[in-house]
Amino acid sequence: MKRKRAYSGLGITIKAVCWFLLLVAPIHTNLTRSYSQENEPHEGTANHSKSDSVRLAIDFDAVDLQGQPFKGLSLKGKIVFLDFWAVWCGPCIEAFPALKKLDSDFKDASFEVVGIAVYSGTVEDVTQVVEKYGLDYRIVVGDEDLVERFGVIGVPTYVLIGPDGHIYKKYVGAVKGFYEELEEDISKLRKEVKIE
Repeated sequence: MKRKRAYSGLGITIKAVCWFLLLVAPIHTNLTRSYSQENEPHEGTANHSKSDSVRLAIDFDAVDLQGQPFKGLSLKGKIVFLDFWAVWCGPCIEAFPALKKLDSDFKDASFEVVGIAVYSGTVEDVTQVVEKYGLDYRIVVGDEDLVERFGVIGVPTYVLIGPDGHIYKKYVGAVKGFYEELEEDISKLRKEVKIE
C-alpha cells in the first residue's frame, strides 16, 4: 500500500515537471530567441560590429501623444533611454521624478529619454497621466509588437541605447538607487563613445 502511494506522488511530480517544460520553457526560449536575434545579441559595449542584417534597436514605430506616427530611427546618433511603462504601474509612476531629472541633467543634442506607454489604453488615457505628473520628456504609445520585440515581460523595463542604435544595457523592474545607477551607466557610455 505504501509503495503505491509513493508512486502516485512521483506521478504528480513528473506531471508537474512535464507541464513546466511544456508551458514555461517554450515561452522563455521564445523570449530569449526573439530578443537576441531581432534586437541585440550583445550588451555592455558601445562598439558593436554588426552586419546590416541586424535590425537596430531604435528601428521601431510608435504613436506620439498627438496620434501621429513616431519613428525611433529619428533618434539615431543619440544616447537614448527607453522607459517601458504603464498608466496603472506604481513603480513606473514612482520612477517619473528620476526620469525627469535624468532628462534634465543630460539634456543636450546627444541624449534623450523616451517613455513608451504600453498596456495603457488610448492615447488620451496616456495623455491624462502625462499631464497629471508633468512629464516633459518625449512620450509615445507602443503596441504588442514593440513589447515583444524588446522582450518586455513586465513594467517598468528600461533600455539604454548607444548612439550607434544598439542596446547597451537593459534594466527590468524597479531599480534600487535608480537615478544613481543610470547616471553612472550613461556617463560611462558617453565616455566610451567620446561624448563629453
